[in-house]
Amino acid sequence: MEKNDTWQIKFIELYPQATIKVFSKTGQLVFETKGYSSDWDGKYQGKNLPSGSYMYIIDLNDGSDVQRGFVDIIR
Repeated sequence: MEKNDTWQIKFIELYPQATIKVFSKTGQLVFETKGYSSDWDGKYQGKNLPSGSYMYIIDLNDGSDVQRGFVDIIR
């Protein structure tokens, strides 16, 4: 099993206008970045989020389809 301290999206730097949003299971926005200036560390307002699945939305803002899926936090 691989351990990651941050969620890194490969090749996202090729899309400088990309928007990434991560939501809790209740629909609360817990992470958002435009231009992907930083990796997500599984925190919200400086505090660790609980283990679980979080929905992400990636919009490359290049006319392609918006990507949706889930990222899991395992502590």
